[in-house]
Amino acid sequence: MGKNGKGDCFYPKRDIMILKKNSLIDGLLYRLLYWLHVLKNIRPADWRIALGIFLSMLLDIPLYFFFRNNPLILLGGKIFIPKDNLYFYIRSRTDDLYFVTPRREGIIEDFILNSLQQGDVFIDVGANIGYYSVHAARRVGKTGKVIAVEPIPDTVNILKMNVFLNKLENVEIVDKAAWNSSGKRINISVPSIGCDLRFFGSSSQSTSLRNNYASVNTIALDDLKPALGVNQHVILKIDVEGSEKEVLRGAASILNNISLLYVECQKDNVNSILMQIEKSFLCRIIEVPHCVHLLCRKYSRQ
Repeated sequence: MGKNGKGDCFYPKRDIMILKKNSLIDGLLYRLLYWLHVLKNIRPADWRIALGIFLSMLLDIPLYFFFRNNPLILLGGKIFIPKDNLYFYIRSRTDDLYFVTPRREGIIEDFILNSLQQGDVFIDVGANIGYYSVHAARRVGKTGKVIAVEPIPDTVNILKMNVFLNKLENVEIVDKAAWNSSGKRINISVPSIGCDLRFFGSSSQSTSLRNNYASVNTIALDDLKPALGVNQHVILKIDVEGSEKEVLRGAASILNNISLLYVECQKDNVNSILMQIEKSFLCRIIEVPHCVHLLCRKYSRQ
């Protein structure tokens, strides 16, 4: 295994970590520890969300025997994360709480957030309701900037609310789908539960009958390049549930400005994505049962 990326050290060109699928017992233990973590680190803003968290915890653990989805919150509302002094609004009957639970992604969160400094630019592609965007906006400060790219209309509304709740003025929200070019109109599939999405453009992909669909405009990340300052440290996060190849095809130019890159990708896409980026980036590969995480730093020839 390579080094942990702290300081000036980083990963060899392909440092691969494989996390095996957990057994049922491991999953139940994780679920219990997750809810204890929520109770310790998240404060409900009122009785309604407090009740929602309590009921969700009681139902989630036994239901895990039958359904292996992300934990859902029954009643939504505003929550407070004391350690970070941040507020988030989460929706009822979604996995919003799961996605704003602090420290849930461990090494990935460290890689993204600990690399940010005052004056940096953070581009959050697949921003969801804003966990990383809100944290990043605090870290880069007034001299820095966050560009949050999120196409799902309902999710964009909650993203805007979370930016407002935390009184952030350095976040630009782009309510379009990152894609291989700008100005297209594509359909996105939005499942009825949770915030997962799949894009489909010229080639159709299998989708569940439970899904709803929205037609959205596209933007190529290269079109964001004029918003970047000269010599600014830029970090790019891409989490688009299977559309990462199309996103990177529209980012050929802006990648030259990127210092650190994080991509969550489908296993079938890993090799083609690495072919796109490995000439410029050193990548750590973390494989988990449902996807692969690429943690990459710009390659510097000494």
